[in-house]
Amino acid sequence: MKRLIQLLILFTTLTCDAGHQRFYSYELKTQNFRDNLWPYIGYVVDKSNELTVKNISSLKDEDFNHVPLDGMQFGYSSAHYWMKFTISNTSPKPVERFLEFTYSRLGTIILYTPNPDGGFDSVTTGNNLAY
Repeated sequence: MKRLIQLLILFTTLTCDAGHQRFYSYELKTQNFRDNLWPYIGYVVDKSNELTVKNISSLKDEDFNHVPLDGMQFGYSSAHYWMKFTISNTSPKPVERFLEFTYSRLGTIILYTPNPDGGFDSVTTGNNLAY
């Protein structure tokens, strides 16, 4: 049985250091309140649904595919889609933003963020969760 895409996101870093440019890196601007992040996102399709955040975080940038500028439009699938991007804040003060997926039928979205212990924290959302 096919199901809606399960999206697993590896949010690689949130940093104040502009000295290191990453392949999938977006520089936060204080005046930009709504931006399209698709050009800064890479993805990997996990048809086995067995990859973990540890597996994905060890991949090189070259292992990720570029997301088309109009976004990911892969229809129904039983595969897991892993996305990777980095957001850097080069301003001297904290900047708050929302991460929004406008397609409301995504079954599960898990956002992984690196923690100081070397592991990952996660937040789960999506259409499969009860309100």
